[in-house]
Amino acid sequence: MTYIDEGTQFVGKRVLVRVDLNVSIDATGVTEIAKLHAAQETIEYIRKAGGIVTLATHLGRPKGEVVSSLSTSMLVPAIEKVFGAQVIHIDQFEDDWQEQVSRLSDAQIGVLENVQFSPGEVDNSKEYAKRLAAPFDLFVMDCFGQSHRAYASIVGIPAYLPSAMGLLVKKELLELKPLLEGPKKPFVAIIGGAKMSTKLPVIHELSKRADAVVLGGGIVNTVLAAAGYKIGASICDQSLIRQAKKITTLGRVLMPVDVIVGKKDGSGHKVVRVEETKVLCTEEEMILDIGPESVRIAEALVARAGTILWNGALGYFEQEPYHAATQSLVLAIAQATEAGVHTVIGGGETLQAMNLWSAADAVSFASTGGGAMLTLLSGKTLPGIAQGT
Repeated sequence: MTYIDEGTQFVGKRVLVRVDLNVSIDATGVTEIAKLHAAQETIEYIRKAGGIVTLATHLGRPKGEVVSSLSTSMLVPAIEKVFGAQVIHIDQFEDDWQEQVSRLSDAQIGVLENVQFSPGEVDNSKEYAKRLAAPFDLFVMDCFGQSHRAYASIVGIPAYLPSAMGLLVKKELLELKPLLEGPKKPFVAIIGGAKMSTKLPVIHELSKRADAVVLGGGIVNTVLAAAGYKIGASICDQSLIRQAKKITTLGRVLMPVDVIVGKKDGSGHKVVRVEETKVLCTEEEMILDIGPESVRIAEALVARAGTILWNGALGYFEQEPYHAATQSLVLAIAQATEAGVHTVIGGGETLQAMNLWSAADAVSFASTGGGAMLTLLSGKTLPGIAQGT
């Protein structure tokens, strides 16, 4: 699959663009538009080249059911504000929807109804992909954040339409692939968050390529449990204990030397050194952050790095005092970026933390896809990128 800036002709063409506009919405409408701005370059490129654009996206996880609160009609005001164009909401489940697409002018932008209102989306139904493709001349895949999903609107449509990848996907691949092929040394990766299943493959892969892989967040609990520590009420993926045990044997992977233990409401917190006891928590306590000495080790690695990758918070940062490690890392990465270090972050939780401490722009590159980024960096193929190549 080529990129849209490699000779694709758009004049007079009806172009379906798969974007990731799965944004936060409340009663007042869209509350953050970072993903819309991320898709802006591709959409404007096609429109300036004479294409008539219709967007396809999902909101939430409706699981094949029509959920009115997840209708993409909620996106219309925000899209109109960003592009200064009339936006037409088109329900592809209605009989006349293809006619509505045919009536769009180049001064308008179409937005399809939530593609996940059909069970055929997640099931990668050929019939649903063919239905989505029917009124269009071209398909542009610009949804990096969902490119690790084999969904109908991502991998199915290219079977029925000439297809290309958008500028956002190109930018993501240009930034992320060098982390596997030849990052500036020392290369330091910080992997946190809570979901162990998504982090295991990337930890294994990065242990071969990075000079140091620093672990934090809830994934640490599973590794500590696998190593025989008592972790009380801490979150832990028992199904991955065997695989987690292997992490402790990997070279260059750094476990915390101390942790912050307490109750989820912030009470009763204390620092516990990992080497001093096998009982890190009572049954009523949880590990909720890495400790100050572990933070100092991470900060020292960041200060000496040539390239930094960060995905996942180091603790339960939404609740004081368990924000300390994540806040320290945010500030350290911002300082490293200012000093000329190449810094790459990804994942919703990571971006949330950067925003919380007003450092969202203080990185070299912020990936729009946490899961897709992890899949790519674990050496696996992204179905949405591989399709048609």
